[in-house]
Amino acid sequence: MASIARKFIFNFLCLLLFLGLSSSQQQNTLVQRQELKDGDELVSADGKFRLGFFNLTGNNSYLGIWYDGDSLTNVVWVANPNAPLFGNSVSLSIDDYGSLKISYSKLGPPISLNPGQEPSNCSAVLLDTGNFVLHELNSDGTVKRELWQSFDYPTDALLPGMKLGFNKKSGQTWSLKSWRSDVVPDVGAFTFGMNVDSIPGNEFNIMQHEDEYWTGGFSQDEGYQHKPINGFTLQDQRGSSYAFSKVRNENETYFNYSANKDIKTFPRLRIDYMGKLYVGERLLVQCSFPSLVSDDQGCVKKKLPKCRSHDITFAERSGYFVDTDGYEFHADDNLTHVDCEDKCLPICSCVAFEPSKEDGTGCKVWTTMPNFETALNAPKVYFLEYKGKTNSC
Repeated sequence: MASIARKFIFNFLCLLLFLGLSSSQQQNTLVQRQELKDGDELVSADGKFRLGFFNLTGNNSYLGIWYDGDSLTNVVWVANPNAPLFGNSVSLSIDDYGSLKISYSKLGPPISLNPGQEPSNCSAVLLDTGNFVLHELNSDGTVKRELWQSFDYPTDALLPGMKLGFNKKSGQTWSLKSWRSDVVPDVGAFTFGMNVDSIPGNEFNIMQHEDEYWTGGFSQDEGYQHKPINGFTLQDQRGSSYAFSKVRNENETYFNYSANKDIKTFPRLRIDYMGKLYVGERLLVQCSFPSLVSDDQGCVKKKLPKCRSHDITFAERSGYFVDTDGYEFHADDNLTHVDCEDKCLPICSCVAFEPSKEDGTGCKVWTTMPNFETALNAPKVYFLEYKGKTNSC
């Protein structure tokens, strides 16, 4: 009899443990003295967004937020873009002073997302908007004040309700920064933001590092959701899925937008590692290479040496160089794809370039035409060509 009772208690405890784990997997709130570890997730109440640790290359981990589904394609925010985490002993917690901390090693210091001030009762919640918000709580558990929110620190994507612009009083700037490659969330070459002067028709620009890459905006006459200037069209193809607006007051100047609840795609305004701007899956801005002359699409003229003409392009091929003669290796492994293009162009003898790392970063510049063999599923190499002509390899 005692054996049956013990078995019942054991099974009951296992059931409670299972139910506890199942419920914890669907929670949207992190409280003090609780850890969110690798493999754990916060899920917004409507199930649309998830927050957790993700890994795209097999080496580094990042804390991020993504639309429910495959985190590889739907990441909308990264907490530590320039501080990748190594290993799987990673966790997110709130300390006694109200600071969100990412811990990843007993040897290294934790990464603080916000400065703690004084002992306080806090919790952080993943909202249905995709915003991760840290609150200070009253003694009865109600919200006392907001301490920090992820919407103030955008990465490469702008969600409905986020701001793109600046706060003149606090100095806060909201801008989008591209990834280094399609699988490396570290900050890349491009920044999309609002001009400080915010002249109608020229409210926005894309910067490639310190150089202006594209500029554009809305039509003053047609309002902020219709006729575009410089090819920057924000109205959805059906004309009803998105509503865009510009807000300007004594403290803030910013752009934001909203999306209808019935929209079937994942709404986000995103700049990718190549400097292309998308709303959802629809391409808004693309300065086709090379931007040698200014045009009505807002692309800024690129300066080139005299040895380069206006009809050059880069052709992508998959394969291998048979020998290794004739290339100059740039040791900076942090170079992006477009940075590597810019390394090649001023070198009049450059004939091709390729990333030096499997994640699409780094740079090899080829200054002669060695033997090249094409192969499927091989690394991509980009050959400089003149339009209408092809190189034989």
